[in-house]
Amino acid sequence: MKKVKLLILAFLLLLFLLSKFFYYDPNFGCNIFIVPSFLPSNNNTKNILKMIKKGAPDDYLRICQYVSVINKNPSCGGLDGGCFQPTKPRTIYIGNDQGNIAMSGALVIHEVCHAIQASEKRPMTERECYSAGNSYLNIVTKY
Repeated sequence: MKKVKLLILAFLLLLFLLSKFFYYDPNFGCNIFIVPSFLPSNNNTKNILKMIKKGAPDDYLRICQYVSVINKNPSCGGLDGGCFQPTKPRTIYIGNDQGNIAMSGALVIHEVCHAIQASEKRPMTERECYSAGNSYLNIVTKY
């Protein structure tokens, strides 16, 4: 009986972890692990991805293609920014979202742009990636 209870508890824990820290969209081939963070955050990473999917499907496809880990803990971009480290090619870091889901989406798209640059072995230029984030903001903030 104890084994059954432990098995059920382990199963429930696994379901909880998957529901909180894994984004899965089989229709688009998205499998993204969301690294847990204890930093304050007003936006759920899954909601950010769903907003991008609805508002900018092409950007969403690029996320699914180039990202397998989203980490909201500070790494190289400071508390409010994001960053991409070429040594971790399928991981992007996004900072504190400050309660603005549109800006959080733009930040994700900006960092995915760097992942694409690295994948294509191009220089890591900011202009292209700021432009990608700005284009997204223009799409999702139209009335």
